[in-house]
Amino acid sequence: MNSSHTSDYDIIFLGGGISASLFAISLGRKIPELKMMIVEEKAVFPHKVGESLSDIAALFLNRFEIDELLDKHIPKAGLRFLFQEPRADNKSNIQEFSSPSLPGVASGRHLRRDSFDEDLLEEAASLGIEVMRPASVTGIEVHPFSSRIQLAYEGSNHSFQSTWVVDVTGRRQFLSHQMDWKQEELPIRTGAIIAHFHSTQEVKHDPPPSRQWTRAIAPPSQATIHFLKKGCWWYHISLDDHTSSIGLVYHQEQIKVEDPAQFFEQLLQSDAQLQAITAGASRGMIRHLPQLAFVGQQLYDEGIILLGDACGFVDPMFSPGLEFTCQQISWLTDLLTAYFSSRQMNSKRWRRYEKTFRQAYLDRARQFDMNYRLMFSYDLFSNWAQMGIFAYFTFSVLPAVKFPRLIRYPLRFNLFSRMAFRFFRWRYLSIAQKRMSDGRVSSSLPQPVVYSYVSVPQGIGFYFKPLHLAWNWLINYLRIEWTELLRFVKTKKGSLD
Repeated sequence: MNSSHTSDYDIIFLGGGISASLFAISLGRKIPELKMMIVEEKAVFPHKVGESLSDIAALFLNRFEIDELLDKHIPKAGLRFLFQEPRADNKSNIQEFSSPSLPGVASGRHLRRDSFDEDLLEEAASLGIEVMRPASVTGIEVHPFSSRIQLAYEGSNHSFQSTWVVDVTGRRQFLSHQMDWKQEELPIRTGAIIAHFHSTQEVKHDPPPSRQWTRAIAPPSQATIHFLKKGCWWYHISLDDHTSSIGLVYHQEQIKVEDPAQFFEQLLQSDAQLQAITAGASRGMIRHLPQLAFVGQQLYDEGIILLGDACGFVDPMFSPGLEFTCQQISWLTDLLTAYFSSRQMNSKRWRRYEKTFRQAYLDRARQFDMNYRLMFSYDLFSNWAQMGIFAYFTFSVLPAVKFPRLIRYPLRFNLFSRMAFRFFRWRYLSIAQKRMSDGRVSSSLPQPVVYSYVSVPQGIGFYFKPLHLAWNWLINYLRIEWTELLRFVKTKKGSLD
């Protein structure tokens, strides 16, 4: 599609958070002559949940030449999943699935989003990208490659024409609502209740001494810590020395929430670990997100782009949100570079982009839905996570380390992996349902901790890492199956006797 209109701006970003600034900086470095403007309605960014970088997001940002900004935020020590199954009566019975972050190119951070967003916006402004702030959108007329936006700024009304408009308004989804774009029904239904706490206590449950944690880039207290229950989980992210983000994410099929604030406080006080962490701490405002997962049926149009949480969101576990954003930016930067070079939109390439990411959101949602159906069980969830980590590192992270251009491709199912997913989903759910009906707890894997053994080794070890991860998952899967088989044989023998 050709475009020949004269505009005040080449691109206007509606929203000034992390997604807008990263995309604007990426484009500004690639095409310095572009005229861009970021419109942000808040004079100061508020406290946000916090962002724990996934490995792909860390790879992207570590190559983005913003080390001085990232160094302001604490290193992410890894992931910790703590389990206390129904028949575990004290903290000494807590089991753990642990994934320490070892030194390497994919080392992540816990981002304090308000300060990180401010720094990124300043970085964008330093490249000549105009920033209108605080400014609010009072009207918009959307036309192909020629949208007109009305803004209220410094007591006056302004009107600008732009070739492209990028919606980075987050869950508000400003343009989607304006154009009545429909949402895809994802195969996961979750909600979240979150708050910031000040002056929290350190997590007292330390993992047993191990070579894994002694090699990690930070102590276990700086890991993203998850407390897993039946149908829900709590997270604890240290944002700085004084502030923590603590939240509850629940599966709507398993847990019903009528009064979010009351439900949040009741569950917080009923858990010994969380109660100890928040004892004496002050709590900020509670925020409830009743519908957490979504993705649009349409991600772009002629002169329109949805990006980040304005495009879609799956689940905060394993932190895929910013990962998708970084992958979109990598892809979209090339698409817009080609557009501004020829003033033509290659429809085939844009359709491929949309199809790829919509499929990635759907596939990731199917995987995450299984997490909630297994998180009551230490060994089932841990082994399911080991399988997911094997696939993620083998087919996404490790290729992106060697070939940076591959970072843009989100992990999706192919024919073989879809068949494997369906088989193992059936098998894990069968074991889970049998265990729940028998009132049994986990007994198949080593106690009290199982490790992921994730790393990005140097030299020849790099190429053997997928085999190591596959073996780690497979041997534990066979232990689970062997346990179930022995119980079945014992039950049958008892019935015959």
